[in-house]
Amino acid sequence: MKKFTKILSLLLCLAMLLSVLISCASKTDGKQNNSNADDNAVQELEGDFYDENGLHYVALDTSAKTCEVSVGNAKELKEIVIPETQQGFTVTSIAKNGFANCEKLESISIPKTIESIGTLAFLNCENLATIELAGDAALKKIAYGAFQNTAYYNDANNWQNGVFYFGKYLIEAEKTMISCEIKDGTKVIAENAFYGCTTMTSLTVPASVKYIGAFAFNNCKNLSVKISDLKAWCSIEFANHTVNPLSLSSSKLVLNGAQVTDLYITSDITSVSDYAFYGYKALNTVYFSKEIKTIGTKAFDGAGTNNLQYTTETIEGATIITYHVVYEGSQNDWKAVQKSGAGIPGNDHVDFQS
Repeated sequence: MKKFTKILSLLLCLAMLLSVLISCASKTDGKQNNSNADDNAVQELEGDFYDENGLHYVALDTSAKTCEVSVGNAKELKEIVIPETQQGFTVTSIAKNGFANCEKLESISIPKTIESIGTLAFLNCENLATIELAGDAALKKIAYGAFQNTAYYNDANNWQNGVFYFGKYLIEAEKTMISCEIKDGTKVIAENAFYGCTTMTSLTVPASVKYIGAFAFNNCKNLSVKISDLKAWCSIEFANHTVNPLSLSSSKLVLNGAQVTDLYITSDITSVSDYAFYGYKALNTVYFSKEIKTIGTKAFDGAGTNNLQYTTETIEGATIITYHVVYEGSQNDWKAVQKSGAGIPGNDHVDFQS
């Protein structure tokens, strides 16, 4: 009887063990199936999800409800339309390498909600000939090599005078160019756009340019930057303080054919953007009208040969002060101007005109 009881207990233990193993296997199969997008089903994983076509989304900011997109399980598709929203998240970014090596991809539509395209996002999509961007797009940041080795990139029609354009975006310039006149209507100069263009000495920037990306002019030097609209230049958004081509060695700003050494911030200009004249050594004097309200971070940091501090000299026994910052209003008016961290000297070094 005892022997029978032992055998029965052993069988019960084996049965329980078998039940646990079957349960674990079932859960494992469930996870494996969930990693691939089923037809007509939205899959949810930890912090990311797939849509019905297999595109993969990852949350960037859960509070702001933004996400980035990549190809996920949709590599076999020839045509892809990226949605503006997915699962309550706004699609604001195309991920780094997000669609790289999609050999069958021929066309893709990018919604107006996309703000950035990551590094090498479409690398080696050799058949990708059509890239459509919705009107009024929020797109501003296009990282290095985003379109390299695509049919779109290799299409000569998308290159003009040695420069590769994606609509209103200047993406890349040939390294051997000597001068570049950016076409009017260009909105963004992308990250690394003129990187390594060491022979370029002349750059014409139209008033349409609103943003210049990181490392856009790295390794450039002796650059003559030609503009026709000072107000437009003062409103450009620079990715950081190293981006401004005026800060390059021996660079100069040319406004309507004349080099700017004395800068007049006229009454139609109420704001100067961050880094607008950062490191511009050729600058001698800045004149501000009373209409100026905001001078951005490091807008004049390192500008001039003496950081715009006043200079003195003695002529026939008299001390002559030369001011390099002149303001047409009073000191009280000047106090109301937002200029903290702008690289402007203190009040004792400013010439107040009233």
